[in-house]
Amino acid sequence: MLTGWWAFFFAAFDAAGFVTVDRPPAGLWVQAASAKLFGFSGLSLLLPQAVAGVLAVALLYWLVRRAYGPAAGLLAGLALAVTSITVVTDRNNTMDGR
Repeated sequence: MLTGWWAFFFAAFDAAGFVTVDRPPAGLWVQAASAKLFGFSGLSLLLPQAVAGVLAVALLYWLVRRAYGPAAGLLAGLALAVTSITVVTDRNNTMDGR
């Protein structure tokens, strides 16, 4: 996807755009943009997932705090942060987490 705009737009695996993925490309676009910005490495591919996980916890805290108070917001954010499926999806490079 980093070889050209055609491959990036169609989420192509190869430079010619012949082999594509079977998912909507938006999640891969975020990872490809991170790889383009920070260089292709494991950390640059994991960074978007980690940021999405932190933002999801912050958003849940903010939404629950508005309705039920800060203690409930902290409890909801903590519950999301330590739930096993959230931890697993935020530490690998698939875009299934959010």
